[in-house]
Amino acid sequence: MENIVWNVAKLREYFDSCQKTYNSFLAMSDSLIKAFQAFVDDDTHTGTEAESSKAFVTERQIPLIIDITDAIQQLEDLQEALMTAFSTDVDSSDKAKLGDEYLKKVTLDFGGYEDSLKTTGDAISSLVDTLNASCSEVGSYTKPSYTSFYTSMEAIASNDGLSGIAPESKKKLDDFDTTHSTDISLSAYQTLYETIVANIESFINGIGDGRYYDITSFNETKNSLKWVNPLDVLEGAELEEYKQYVENMHAYLKGKKERCEVYKYDPVNMCNGNYINEHTDIELGGRYTLEFKRFYNAISSDMGSLGMGWTHSFEVRLYEDVITGRIKIFYGDGSEGSFKAEKDYYVEEHGEPGILNKLEDGYVIRQDDGTFERFDTEGYLVSMGDLDGDNVFLTYENKNGNRYLSKVEAKNNNSLKFTYVETED
Repeated sequence: MENIVWNVAKLREYFDSCQKTYNSFLAMSDSLIKAFQAFVDDDTHTGTEAESSKAFVTERQIPLIIDITDAIQQLEDLQEALMTAFSTDVDSSDKAKLGDEYLKKVTLDFGGYEDSLKTTGDAISSLVDTLNASCSEVGSYTKPSYTSFYTSMEAIASNDGLSGIAPESKKKLDDFDTTHSTDISLSAYQTLYETIVANIESFINGIGDGRYYDITSFNETKNSLKWVNPLDVLEGAELEEYKQYVENMHAYLKGKKERCEVYKYDPVNMCNGNYINEHTDIELGGRYTLEFKRFYNAISSDMGSLGMGWTHSFEVRLYEDVITGRIKIFYGDGSEGSFKAEKDYYVEEHGEPGILNKLEDGYVIRQDDGTFERFDTEGYLVSMGDLDGDNVFLTYENKNGNRYLSKVEAKNNNSLKFTYVETED
């Protein structure tokens, strides 16, 4: 069996990066379809050639875009379902790292450790029995017990390799891999993907640079342009779901359905008007990169420095909830977190990374990779750094009783300066 390796954090990072790519297409897909439809509905273009061109757009280009939007969202469904299944069936930690060969080695190693411990422990016990029997006149000898250590090791991997954390995790991982190995290949997504590829290749091979196929003669020559209709290759429930999706898309394009009923993973949820995307305005490179991102949450009533609902990447703030004892955090993307006390430090109770420590001069949140963020006693972000120390510094100015970010400066002299203009509603 091929070695199976799962790193949940890396896989989540990869899927998230994929989703950004998908979103680039989904964000403009319906505008493209509507532009095509406007061309079809334009009565100023008439005649045989115009009608053939419109038929080509209606029968080929619009359906192809609809198929691509459907396939993208089916793929996102599969990705999310895979992550959920791993969390449910194998390991619920968002930092889980499991390797099939590694777990096998741990199981074998611990089996060997247990054999050695038992052999050595039994030999020592036998020696104690001998000494107590032959040297009782000089005192008694205590027989050491190794059973508690043996039991602890068996909790990780039993001597027969059938139980314990390591072998049980390996079995879960192997079963998970077997169960989900055909998630893509046997899915409706795969069928739809193959039809899309075939149809795009048909476009490329048939139309080329326009010399070999003319869309203005589409009505007469359409059969020479090979086309695979998903209705002819999908079956059963998958066929019905495809029909429903196409129906919903056309209903949305006619204004009869909300966008979110068609675009499940769109960066803008038109059912509640809430952005879930981000925009990078400025990025300064070098050893200490500075990046200014804006985020918008249309259903937020919070007034940030950029206006209601708007936040930016440096607009991170902490405050203590005296009632619950939690330390709340407002992240730069507009989301919120809550750190709860664990001994002399705090952890984010929803699973966000980082350990928060309360200091005499404020707070610090440290990550496993050595990066950190420092906050002053009022909870304002004042610096960021890594294993080399503080390397990005934030300066604020007081204005009308409020503190506003005025400058962000890195050790390599990269800097961003902020000025604010008050406007009347």
